[in-house]
Amino acid sequence: MQLFERLENAANGLADAWDADLLYINSEIDHEALNRVTMETEERKDPGKNLFIFLITTGGSAEVAYKMMRYLNGKYWHGTGIFALGPCKGAGTLMCAGTGEIWVGKSSEFGPLAPKTTVVANATSSHLAESTLKAYAERLNRDFRTLRKAHDFDALEQLVSGYPTSDFIIDSEEISTLFNRVYHVDVEYEDEKEHDLYKVVQFVQHNASRPRKAALGQDPDIFYLNGEYDWGDE
Repeated sequence: MQLFERLENAANGLADAWDADLLYINSEIDHEALNRVTMETEERKDPGKNLFIFLITTGGSAEVAYKMMRYLNGKYWHGTGIFALGPCKGAGTLMCAGTGEIWVGKSSEFGPLAPKTTVVANATSSHLAESTLKAYAERLNRDFRTLRKAHDFDALEQLVSGYPTSDFIIDSEEISTLFNRVYHVDVEYEDEKEHDLYKVVQFVQHNASRPRKAALGQDPDIFYLNGEYDWGDE
């Protein structure tokens, strides 16, 4: 059995068990990615009730991140979750504010909400960019309250202005201090190598070390893991 056939079988098994669709996104969060996500989603003939996004990204547009999560949450109103098992920088981190649960692994890396990795259109100053990023995150966060907030701690403030550089690595342990409902896949399924989730996670983690970048001439890699595909000889 070929690699991608095994992946498809595992993804379909997991999708059936969770009554969910599994959307793989390895891309910068830009307009091309949004178009691809929309095209793939609109073509689903029998979508699941829930959606789990397997997200790998080095960042992108704040506006697109906001639009993408608003669109997907509207399509899958029973619930969405994000598996961020590798780099999930800037715009990817912003997307996590608009989801019901987050799954991380040993190689997960979030990044600050900084203009370098979360581009804000028409922002004429860093102050305006920060204000816009906060506004997008606050709106995404309204439904799920995913970002942690207490009388002495505000995760959004930390993400926007609490790190020394835009390249600061926020690892899986620290992600749990910033977001609610964070699950560690290595803890939950490490000893269940025959579980369909473990098999899907292995595929995603293998590809997480190679995030797609438009600057390198690489197209977005976006598709539903569960479905019927002709993988050929891959």
